[in-house]
Amino acid sequence: MSGREEIEKKIIEVLRGRELTFEELVKEVGWEGDRRGLRSVLADMVRRGVVGKKPDYDKRRLLFYLKGEG
Repeated sequence: MSGREEIEKKIIEVLRGRELTFEELVKEVGWEGDRRGLRSVLADMVRRGVVGKKPDYDKRRLLFYLKGEG
């Protein structure tokens, strides 16, 4: 399994039944260092329709969630 696939599995596991901002997702996944790798994987998952995103006007952030769950 590639590193990218492992990151995707972690993202899916963390988002199951939840909606998180990118910063919250970073903490939950336990990502350290440069965030571009995580952002790239997340963006690819959004393009493929695995993860959705919607605005949270109170937090002024985007919320990420698993599609098909909400």
